[in-house]
Amino acid sequence: MWPWSKISLLTSALRAYAGDQVLSRVLTLGRAALEPIREPKVLTVMFVDIASFSQSISMPGPADFARLISDYLSMVVDCILDHNGIVDTYQGTCIMAHWDSPVDACRCANDIVRRINTANTNGATEGLPQPGIGINTGHVMIGNFGSKRRMAFAVMGDSVNLASRLCGLAYREYPHSILLTDRTRRVLPESMQTVLLPSLETKGSGEPIGIYALIT
Repeated sequence: MWPWSKISLLTSALRAYAGDQVLSRVLTLGRAALEPIREPKVLTVMFVDIASFSQSISMPGPADFARLISDYLSMVVDCILDHNGIVDTYQGTCIMAHWDSPVDACRCANDIVRRINTANTNGATEGLPQPGIGINTGHVMIGNFGSKRRMAFAVMGDSVNLASRLCGLAYREYPHSILLTDRTRRVLPESMQTVLLPSLETKGSGEPIGIYALIT
């Protein structure tokens, strides 16, 4: 029997590395949580990235670069969790998260932009550029993906790919930091203002996708 200190450490590590959602599944389902089980859901997926920032900021060395990245990731993740989101994965400077509520996702996106602006204004960071944020709502599959030797509890589907594509277009193809699809916009309250942008052509889709910018 393991001592309580070691069980507590493993529980804390699982929460830190995999999140409360995975921890809850393991504690509730036991070994069944490790089976390749997936289920269909309708979720709102958000990608946040500042991929261009390494070219826009001159850093003295890798330690300072890593510190700034860590500050940025911490700021964004704290904001996601504060708005009831679930962090899915890190991909370099890119963070993927998802929500049951499109409204919470959009409020989080606005808050991320505000927090970065505030940190830059107060001198808490060394000039982080605005991130590109892409948000889409749609059908996905959520569950265990990968090998039994190394798996991840993740969200997959075309809706995820579209949110990722919007993230890559924000601040690059469109002069706005937060882009969302019509599927997300149509459930937002009138108090959350949006601007219609040129439609987006997608492979395998018969119709263009309506794209909007969320006004911060």
